[in-house]
Amino acid sequence: MYKSSRFSPLKLVLWLVACVGYLSVRSGAEEDGSSPWYRDLCSYKWEAIDQDNNVSYTLKLCESSPSTSCGPGTAVCARNLTTKADRSVGELSLQTLSGTVLDYNGTEKCPGSGNNIQTSISFQCGKTMGTPEFVAVSQCVHYFEWRTFTACNKDKFKPHKEVPCYAFDADGKKHDLGPLIKVNDGYLVDDGDDSVDFYINICRSLNRPDKSCPEGSAACLVTTDGSFDMGSPTTQLELLSNDRLKLHYEVAAGSTPPDFCNKHDPAVTITFIWQHSEDDSGVELSLRGGVATEVPYYAHSGPNDGVDSYVYYLNVCGEIPTNECGEHQFVSSCQVKKSGDVKKVAGRYQNQTLRYSDGDLTLIYPDGVRCSSGFLRMTIINFECSKNASNGGRGNPVFTGETDCTYYFDWETAFACVKEKENLLCRVRDDNKHYDLSPLTRYPGTDAGGNWEAVDAKSPKPDSRFYLNVCHKVIQTGAAADCPVNASICAVDKALGAISLGSFLSSPQKTKIGNDIRLVYTDGSFCINKKTRIQTILTLKCKPGDLESAPVLRSVSSDGCVYELEWYTAAACVLSKTQGDDCKVEDPQAGFFFDLSPLSKAAGGFYNLTSGNYDYYINVCGAVKAAGCPEKAGTCQVEKSAWSLGEANSRLSYYDGLIQLAYSNGSQYNNKEHTLRSSLISFLCDPEAGAGYPEFQVEDNYTYNFRWYTSYACPERPHECLVTDPTTLEQYDLSSLSRSSSTSNWQVMDLSDSMNLKKYYINICRPINAVPGCDRHASVCQMKYISEQGSPKEAVSISNMGISKRGPIIEARDRLLLEFTDGSACVSDGLKLTHTTRIHLVCSRGTVSMGPRFLMYQNCTANFIWETRAACAIKTTTNNDCAVVDPNTGFEFNLQLLASKTGYTTKANGKEFRVNICADVAECGAGMAGCELDEGHPLSPVGVEKTLQYSTDGLLTLTYKGNLDEPTATRDTFTINFVCNTTAQPGSLKLLREDLSSSATHVVHNAFFEFSTALACVPAPVDCQIIDSQGHEYDLRHLIRDREDSPWVAIDTGAVKSRSFYINVCKPLPPVSDCPVGPLGACGMIDGKKYNLGYVQSSPQAAEDGSISIVYQNGDLCGAASRYSTRIIFQCDDNPVRDLKSGYLLDLSSLKGQDYPISSDKYVYHLSVCGGLKKGICTQKDTGLETVSSCQVEGDNHKIAGMTSQVLSYVGDQLILNYTNGEACHKIYQRSTEIYFSCHPDRHPGTPEFIKETPDCTYMFSWPTALACVPVKTTSCSYNDDQGLSYDLSPLAMDSRNWEVEPSTEDTENRYYINVCRALVPQGGTWKCPSNAASCLKAGEDYVNLGQVESGPTWDRKVLKLQYTSGQACPDGSRNKSSVIRFKCDKDKVDSRPTLISAIEDCVYTFLWLTAAACPLSSTQHDNCRVTNPATGHLFDLNTLTKEGGYTVYDHREHRKMFRMNICGNISNSGCGADTAVCIKDATTVVSGGQVSRKLSYKDQVLELTYGDGGPCPANPALKHNAVIQFICR
Repeated sequence: MYKSSRFSPLKLVLWLVACVGYLSVRSGAEEDGSSPWYRDLCSYKWEAIDQDNNVSYTLKLCESSPSTSCGPGTAVCARNLTTKADRSVGELSLQTLSGTVLDYNGTEKCPGSGNNIQTSISFQCGKTMGTPEFVAVSQCVHYFEWRTFTACNKDKFKPHKEVPCYAFDADGKKHDLGPLIKVNDGYLVDDGDDSVDFYINICRSLNRPDKSCPEGSAACLVTTDGSFDMGSPTTQLELLSNDRLKLHYEVAAGSTPPDFCNKHDPAVTITFIWQHSEDDSGVELSLRGGVATEVPYYAHSGPNDGVDSYVYYLNVCGEIPTNECGEHQFVSSCQVKKSGDVKKVAGRYQNQTLRYSDGDLTLIYPDGVRCSSGFLRMTIINFECSKNASNGGRGNPVFTGETDCTYYFDWETAFACVKEKENLLCRVRDDNKHYDLSPLTRYPGTDAGGNWEAVDAKSPKPDSRFYLNVCHKVIQTGAAADCPVNASICAVDKALGAISLGSFLSSPQKTKIGNDIRLVYTDGSFCINKKTRIQTILTLKCKPGDLESAPVLRSVSSDGCVYELEWYTAAACVLSKTQGDDCKVEDPQAGFFFDLSPLSKAAGGFYNLTSGNYDYYINVCGAVKAAGCPEKAGTCQVEKSAWSLGEANSRLSYYDGLIQLAYSNGSQYNNKEHTLRSSLISFLCDPEAGAGYPEFQVEDNYTYNFRWYTSYACPERPHECLVTDPTTLEQYDLSSLSRSSSTSNWQVMDLSDSMNLKKYYINICRPINAVPGCDRHASVCQMKYISEQGSPKEAVSISNMGISKRGPIIEARDRLLLEFTDGSACVSDGLKLTHTTRIHLVCSRGTVSMGPRFLMYQNCTANFIWETRAACAIKTTTNNDCAVVDPNTGFEFNLQLLASKTGYTTKANGKEFRVNICADVAECGAGMAGCELDEGHPLSPVGVEKTLQYSTDGLLTLTYKGNLDEPTATRDTFTINFVCNTTAQPGSLKLLREDLSSSATHVVHNAFFEFSTALACVPAPVDCQIIDSQGHEYDLRHLIRDREDSPWVAIDTGAVKSRSFYINVCKPLPPVSDCPVGPLGACGMIDGKKYNLGYVQSSPQAAEDGSISIVYQNGDLCGAASRYSTRIIFQCDDNPVRDLKSGYLLDLSSLKGQDYPISSDKYVYHLSVCGGLKKGICTQKDTGLETVSSCQVEGDNHKIAGMTSQVLSYVGDQLILNYTNGEACHKIYQRSTEIYFSCHPDRHPGTPEFIKETPDCTYMFSWPTALACVPVKTTSCSYNDDQGLSYDLSPLAMDSRNWEVEPSTEDTENRYYINVCRALVPQGGTWKCPSNAASCLKAGEDYVNLGQVESGPTWDRKVLKLQYTSGQACPDGSRNKSSVIRFKCDKDKVDSRPTLISAIEDCVYTFLWLTAAACPLSSTQHDNCRVTNPATGHLFDLNTLTKEGGYTVYDHREHRKMFRMNICGNISNSGCGADTAVCIKDATTVVSGGQVSRKLSYKDQVLELTYGDGGPCPANPALKHNAVIQFICR
């Protein structure tokens, strides 16, 4: 096992126990007359040091002990560390033993004296082996003191095995791990495996009388099969470097190893690392303030009035002010029995030890009176920090127990408080679950940025800004520079300055209810009442993969004493064990991704090291080719011959900071079992190591262990995505744009050069998720396209376009800049630069989520613009209704869906609370929505006033207030915070806390609740525009159904008639009756009940075959352990949708004839569109032939920034207008202007916005406008009736032309055009139908809108009805024209057209359409791999697809996974069985995906072949694999 400084695989339950100096007297000199009583110390050479005189001592106690550098006859050798001269100060042959004092005389005389030089060692009873401690040198006598179990009368403290547990480094500093030794019990190692417990002790065998660990074991593995000895110490603690120590355990020679070790001998290596803190300031502790001068401190053991109880009188660092134990000197601890005259000195302060280590403060009083074992009584006081301790902060001791005349006390006092407790105290253990908050800790001087800043729910007009750190004090930098030095959370008020809201004085804890982590900061500044201090309660909730989101301020108590914050973060998720292939591994919960492939050396390269007589050659995730190493060896051992220590593979495992790579199946041992050698490489984080190098650790006859410290094993520190405007205090949070390791990066195409396409991978506030060839630290990576076998293929162009080193910058209100710097080297105009990326983010409320857009690449800098709701300032909406709409996304939170007939009940603090959501609770009284129930009687009823508050950062709060108490003008209040929990349907209530404040006549009762529900989940931002690996761009945004629309209804022609499916694309479903609440993307009616089929969480993905898929996951439970999920596959059909961007005429001519001024800093820019500016502006070049369209104005200074052009270019989804040939700039450039028009449906016509000026004087503007939108609207075109029949009108939807209604013989002037379920397709010539119309009338030269798409088809009087509304105004002026199309089933009408039935009052137009498309969909099934189309009788025969050897398909997500399959036939030699039609293989498993079937089905123009009865599913062995193959006409 190993231990690293931050992400450690060895996490001990308790890092320090105070088991140091214990005193007793040994009565006999020898026990058997031949060997001394201190014989257990004879096996080792001991060291001590005199720091004052710079002298080191080496001790040889016995003839059998290792010799000193002074020679074999010297017992004590002194070395002058300055001159390096050795001198004997005691000879082994001149030994004298008197009681427990061992003297060694020297042969040299003491200068100025007739006595010889001498060494005197005073042994005292202790509970461990101890170490010799230098005391003094006087009159040439060198005095040492040694507390050790060998000096005790009885062997009770004697272990089965112990080794010296200290070492000196090259600087003479002692590293003593003795305080870690446990006399009883041991440490439970956190190994991530819940099925086993692994116990260790340090330097000593375990003594666990309550457990069955084998005697003598210092490492013990406990499984369901028993307890196993995993080793005991064989050598003393070894110094590896000044900050690294090693301890090694092995089992006894000849012992039988456990079966699970595969005949390998168990071995354990523990590496101790000094934990470097980024803030290594010293901590000074003083207990002087706790000294009692008049009355002693006292504590009881047993009942206060019991005759057998004791009273203990104590003082701190001084004598007790009482003579109860006599008039002895230096008495600091006195034991008095109540029943009689038993008074014992239990410790003296004369030789006291005050020790602080790793957060524990311990005071030890030795030298009490002797007890029967010979041990001198001792008192040990463990001090705990409590700033609010009684007795003026001094507190009082509490007796906790007695063991072998050692008396233990706990003492909470303010004088034991230190500045902070870090790292190990930032971890939480709950049974077998482990949590680590340390990734959130910020340190000064690191790249992770400054403190975390909390989102204030009162934004945009907060009173203060809030800065915090986790398990550490706030870093005094930037706006937090004036925060109190010990504050862990700080409020900075613009007017009042900075105050502390609490310090980190206690470890985080898991909440009693739920799986949250709670961190409480106490001892802040004084509250308003000046009596108590502020405390902050920080509740951390698991949000897998998210390490960027900011904490949110939830509430502040009325007296300003309690602040509550909530934080959704991956750091609050339970630590998990994961594996990965391709030399990569990720922890999706924590959001960590590791790629060790840069350590892999190509072409058989290797790392080499030497240990003992052997050379070792190692490669990472690859084979070694060196020194005659066997083929495929990943690790190779060479002496005269070469042996493989395991075949190379690339499968990594990860748990809590430890990455491991195991190679197995190496060369055979020359033993009778011919055991195959193996090796294990453990990678540990060292941020300064770079690539690092392997170190050999140990070989246990079969397995070779290597350790490798490398920066590639270090996870990235998160960057907060929050920024606050220092002037307005408006806050912006971009964390929703950050992509975790389990999702894909943002992808952007540069289409400016059609012959040299570029693609960018982008992530926000963290590095991009792994892309082969891209720098792992980069947040932006540029790709190019190369031709491979005639097809374009991605290749890295610039591996690092910039690193995320700082948060967003505010350019203007609702405009942010992200700058990624320090990318790859770059040369521009002869200057050596680094690549940089700038993303300009512009607030765009209510629009569909989309990614960034490329602007330009110039001077090694790529520029993008990103219109996104994440760039909008956080706003808070308040109303009295039960529904609120997010102003940025348009998503509605409707709490009315949570209303319950009986309300929700929670019990806490011995009370019962009943609360309803948006409805009354009958037990609480008329009109009341909540109360406390006392034996059925309502107390503190609330509900008279109701307020719903929503902040665009996701904070949703419902507040109920009770009746007004007029004398005090107060009301009881229930505040309910809604938190996202996708599994809570509809939700659950729990009490967080209560506030009771009293006046002379009234008690105000304020209760704070948390309501967990899926309804509070904010939909993830999903980009519906995607790019495949060949640079093709896809846009699914036209398939999105908005809240006011109806959802898409999936066609289901299967045999099951009692199910329906409702779906949306990229956004949550519009409201569907009885579907579960929350941002779900799909809902299904199955067996009469509606289920959540998955949440909108990830963007669509492009497959190699050109299809697009989107997956909704984590739906309702499906069975006992699985959950529903939905995958929607989009296929391009035979008639692909025409590129609407080129097929629709975008006309900006309505913007002509007007100047558009834009102010930015000191300049005003004047623009016109496709024409000249008005006279009086930039007229210096107005020749009459050319006109100025862009002008930069500063006072009276006018600079022409571009001449008129009417050429619009269309790149990607942007319209670009370029004005060039402006005035000279910097003497070498000509000014120019670029205007980027982008679609924004709500801006008519919108206004231009200044983006930036480039170094070559190009002025860039963004213009969001509805004029750049392609106005095509579609709707669901399917319908499922209550008989289980499905209908689909989509074959009638036209994408290149429109349906023309059958002409009437009576009306030859009017012509009607219709499309089905979508807007009309614009045509050439004189076509003038409105772009949003789905039905249009051409009357002469006029075109009239008869209605636009609103919703899908419905069932009306045995026919399908499609209705278009919101057309042109009717003649009566009170209505708008509409169209009703009635579709009637006629199987013989395959290519029919609609006919006009009526036109009532020139307002409502009704059409009838007899068509086979209106007939219910049907399916048929035949055997023999044949089937007929029931509508046409056409026979499909797929027998020709049956193929010898079958077909092979690879999983595009898991490249090692493949499918071997055949059509209507089996797969031979697949390893899956003779009748297998689909065989699924990956690196380690083979399983049948289904048995052969020849039953072919026809379902709605799709042929389907189903193979069932495959192998068992790994997630649920009761289920079996099935395979479905769909055949589509291409």
